[in-house]
Amino acid sequence: MRQITHALGAVVLGAVALAGCGGGAATKPHAPVTTARVKPVSRGAVQPQARLRMAVLPVDPDRFPRLAAALSQALGEARVGGVDEVVVARAPLEVVQISIECIEASPECWTEAGRSLEAGRVLFARLVGEPRRKSVSATVTLFDVDAGVELKSATRAWASEAKALPEIAALVAEATAP
Repeated sequence: MRQITHALGAVVLGAVALAGCGGGAATKPHAPVTTARVKPVSRGAVQPQARLRMAVLPVDPDRFPRLAAALSQALGEARVGGVDEVVVARAPLEVVQISIECIEASPECWTEAGRSLEAGRVLFARLVGEPRRKSVSATVTLFDVDAGVELKSATRAWASEAKALPEIAALVAEATAP
């Protein structure tokens, strides 16, 4: 038995030596060996959650410039629970929608707009009214991009832009409250 073990060891040693020398034949260079470190995960370990980013879209100032400015400022100052990062976009919703070629006021288009801004939530306002008639209404919407649904919205109407200005902060607070 000892002779077999000794002979077997010699064969293994010879095979290793032969492989190391290439067996006397031309060989291709060996690719470098790399090892990856794998971090073990224990059961019940909590994986870090992705950060929730909210895009705030300014209001188009064309028809009601003072109201749009007040709304844009209030939207930019709004805080929403669960949101880790707030990014104020430079372009209003309408411009973002034109850039993605989806111009309808629909959850599908708002979802695409939010994705184009790489946001999980979108906060925006829409103004409806004609400056000649002076009456105006505003709707502030908090939209969940991932689910494609409106989380909350608030709408108010006023007889004039001047009457709307003092109530803008309360309107935004209503749409962003938990």
